[in-house]
Amino acid sequence: MSEEPVYSREQLEAMTRDEVYAIATDMNISGRSSMTKAQLVDAILATQEGGV
Repeated sequence: MSEEPVYSREQLEAMTRDEVYAIATDMNISGRSSMTKAQLVDAILATQEGGV
């Protein structure tokens, strides 16, 4: 299994919503289509930490 890139909150917040959404898609985060950018950032960070 390849190592997933790890993003910081600052990196994610500097991206567009579409870029953050693409990362969420790659991470297979459920419910992402209805999330705001802030919610997507939180979900990505939580998933990286193994919290989801």
